[in-house]
Amino acid sequence: MDIKNNNDTKSNSSGVFSTIDIIDIWNKFYNSKEIIIYTTLIFSIIAIIYAIMSVPIYRAELLMVPSADTSANSMSGGSGSGLSGLASIAGIKLGGTEASLKEQNLAILTSRTFTDKYIEEKNLLPIIFKEAWDEKNNKWKGGEPSKGAAHKTVANFTFLNIDEMTGLISLGIEWTDPVFAAEWANEIIVTLNAFIRQQAIEETEKNILFLQQQLKQTNYVNIQYVLNNLIEKQTNNIMLANVREEYAFKVIDPAVIPEQRIRPKRRQIAMTGFIFGLFFGLFGVIAKDYFYELKAFQETKN
Repeated sequence: MDIKNNNDTKSNSSGVFSTIDIIDIWNKFYNSKEIIIYTTLIFSIIAIIYAIMSVPIYRAELLMVPSADTSANSMSGGSGSGLSGLASIAGIKLGGTEASLKEQNLAILTSRTFTDKYIEEKNLLPIIFKEAWDEKNNKWKGGEPSKGAAHKTVANFTFLNIDEMTGLISLGIEWTDPVFAAEWANEIIVTLNAFIRQQAIEETEKNILFLQQQLKQTNYVNIQYVLNNLIEKQTNNIMLANVREEYAFKVIDPAVIPEQRIRPKRRQIAMTGFIFGLFFGLFGVIAKDYFYELKAFQETKN
């Protein structure tokens, strides 16, 4: 019986102490409410100013698919199955690749060679490095940025998303100017198609030259027949490539001028500033009281 009463007493004491602790903490916060309010206000104002001063970034996106008529053997490989068959007859060695044509073309899109060519053709360095360009005197302030820096910058605001289920490819360009972002996204695919088409034509012309040389060196009628067929097919491929503007990728949905910025998210920034300010305000009150109590304890001890 006595044990039960003791337990009840301890339980009641614990409840009372808990209530007292909560009330004491609340009183501390209430008595130092100015500190909490001012700290929260300062952090909130800083966050709001940062959100307003941050340069808005827009993303323009287009949707595309690999061109259906383009295959790994149509141009650059030059009728790969035919040449492979010819190789078994005439001993011609052909190089192959394990990567798919889509992956090759996307690799070209993000390659330094293509990026440098595109930047040079469009004269984009003064736009990409606007802060380093003296527009009034039409010259660089501290020297022209390197190609490596340009490629790295372009890679930072270029985004690719591939849907393996549908085969759709999304290309996004992020920039401070929404009009420029949309123009960039649309123009770079046009340039990419022309670039890949020209590469394929040049390689096919080399294949034709090779086949013509082989034709002159053989007297076998069967091999001559196969070679002539391959030359004819390669010539047709060049003709088709010259009239196909969307050689590598076909644009399904071109980029339009984005109306909404993707960052900064000003509301989230302001809310984060408020939360951090409130947290540091409460923490400051607790730290202040702890410091005073510790100081009083040391003085009493001394």
